[in-house]
Amino acid sequence: MIYAKLTEELKSAPKTDNPEYTIFLRNLVMSYELNDLYEYFVPIIEDPDIDKDIRFSAYYSCSIYFRRNNKFEEMIKLADNYARYFINYALNDIVLSFKYRYTALSYSSSDMMYKAISYACSAKKKIEHHKAILHHYAETIATGLDHDFIGDEEREGFIQEAINAINESIELWNTEPAQIKYAKNYATLGRLYIHKCEYDMGSYYITKALNYENGDNKDSLNRIIKYNNYLYNSQFQKSILVLHKQANEMSERLNIVTQNYENKINEVTKELNDSKLRFLEFLAFFSSIIAFITCTTTLIANSANFYIAVCLVLVLGGIIILSFSIFSMTLEVTTKINKNHTIFTIIIILSLSLILAGIFLGYHFVQHT
Repeated sequence: MIYAKLTEELKSAPKTDNPEYTIFLRNLVMSYELNDLYEYFVPIIEDPDIDKDIRFSAYYSCSIYFRRNNKFEEMIKLADNYARYFINYALNDIVLSFKYRYTALSYSSSDMMYKAISYACSAKKKIEHHKAILHHYAETIATGLDHDFIGDEEREGFIQEAINAINESIELWNTEPAQIKYAKNYATLGRLYIHKCEYDMGSYYITKALNYENGDNKDSLNRIIKYNNYLYNSQFQKSILVLHKQANEMSERLNIVTQNYENKINEVTKELNDSKLRFLEFLAFFSSIIAFITCTTTLIANSANFYIAVCLVLVLGGIIILSFSIFSMTLEVTTKINKNHTIFTIIIILSLSLILAGIFLGYHFVQHT
């Protein structure tokens, strides 16, 4: 009885390239509240005497039934058993896309997800401007992104392609006022914006999807639960992003404070080195002055010839100045503090001049005494 009724109803289905085709079959499946409904489709699929379009409609209706009831393994078996009979039907690529999507989720396989996207893209190219196919393509990409099956280098391109597809689907739905509020389109668009890190846009579209759901049946209630999860995820991801930005700002500020602290330490260290050098120079200078005064007094007091004593004082003064200059230069090298080398040069020349003058005058006085 049900078999005959289903066969007759499938005969009245629109053409497979008509966007209303999938809606017709979905409504047909929903009209039968039978847990074993797929068992009535299988004989139709396998009957070679029935028109192939009707057999394909039974096959595709069966896939809708499995999808709506989350029977993933049965969906995979359906494609494995019958997909080869319908390779000339563009919507068969959608069934295969679902097969590989569920396989990817079952085995955490990126390769299977890429196959699912590939079949969805193939269907999109075979039947252009088909709102259901466009949504399926975008939703498959969103699912791949949700489970990190799409590589980072390809994410941006896939996201933009999916957004373009879902926007086209929304435009096609909006051409018919009675079907404007198709919530799944907006939920999928919101998911894509979340993966684009545009969390406000993601939350906006998911909220829009929630507003379009009536919650008047089991399917709608299940979708509302899903959409709320998407919304919470968007808000969570946004919070993580805000915390990440705050952490980066704090890290930058800490680096600046640390750098300033290091600069201050370097400045203080330099000042201490300069102070130490000046202290040593002053100590050496005053020690030299004291030694010079002592030696001068002793020489003059004990010398038999005043002029020769003066010459010795000149030589001694030059030696003290030269030694002091060399000492200062040595400190400069060891403490890595640069000074004016011109002053050092003048002082060294002056000290050498005093030494030479003292020697010359002393020699002169010795020759004439």
